[in-house]
Amino acid sequence: MWIKRGPSTVQWQEWMRHWAELNRVGLSAVDALLLSRELQPQRGRNTLRQTLGQVQRALESGMDLVQAFRFAVKNLPAPLLTALQCAQASGNLAEALDLQLLRWIKTTEATSQLLRSLFYPALVLVLSLACWGVMAHVAPMQAQTPQAPSQPTLIAGDWANFLMAGGVLGLLLILLTKKLQPPKALVEQRHLDPRHDLHLASHFHLMACELDAGIDILETLKPRPGNATALKLFLAQVSRLLSQGMGLALAMEKSGAPPFMVRQARMVEHTGNMASCFHLAAKVFDLRASRCLRRLQLGMPPAALLISAGILMMAYQRHIAPLYAGLGGL
Repeated sequence: MWIKRGPSTVQWQEWMRHWAELNRVGLSAVDALLLSRELQPQRGRNTLRQTLGQVQRALESGMDLVQAFRFAVKNLPAPLLTALQCAQASGNLAEALDLQLLRWIKTTEATSQLLRSLFYPALVLVLSLACWGVMAHVAPMQAQTPQAPSQPTLIAGDWANFLMAGGVLGLLLILLTKKLQPPKALVEQRHLDPRHDLHLASHFHLMACELDAGIDILETLKPRPGNATALKLFLAQVSRLLSQGMGLALAMEKSGAPPFMVRQARMVEHTGNMASCFHLAAKVFDLRASRCLRRLQLGMPPAALLISAGILMMAYQRHIAPLYAGLGGL
């Protein structure tokens, strides 16, 4: 039986921290899980407590941890699943949970930072459009006074309407295109959208942790829910070439991996530490995402102010200037 609305990200993260701490003090993985469920609040509709109850019943039926969570949780978070798989391979649950939890929190904070960087520019633009609406509402007052606006003012107002409509439509089109267009390549620089780099960094971090735990590379290359199409194609191509006996560096090169990953893969073929290649990839894409976030934080507020100033100037020219012209003719 599935839980219709699962626990939130914050609930999962807090519970993973508690589970790791209980396991670290000496409790077994199952005992720590059962105790962490008992510590959940009983009042209200606690979906996490219900979910852990289903996991407990699955464990009692003979399933292992990975099978129990997959059976009981419909949308199992990828960091938790990776932590369970790494713990099953290495035998160290607390360390696996800590590694995935730190990475998950970092990704969550970066996403929140992205939303905060867009909030102020969006607020400025919305307020400027609201001012336009107020001016348009006040403009009929000019009909109460005899006024004869000059022809250039009317032409300027017509151009203002035209430019305003074109600008709004163009902005909406750009935003819609950015929102809907998936990345066409594994490495695609998006100067105003760090989400793809964050996704790649998170995925390669999961792969590196699994390889550190001793999981086979072909198993780590399997796509996960939520992967972008470009990443799925890349993983499938690398997996197919490795299965055919090709080396890691050549397989990545033929699959369209960035040059730094190919160079690191050549080193890996001599050292045998395949996880280092994906640790490096996670770090590089983290740096790219951080640079994009800084660019947004520095560039979006001035751009929003300039656009809002233009909107207010056009609104004044269209609605307020004719009013003052009419009052001046009295």
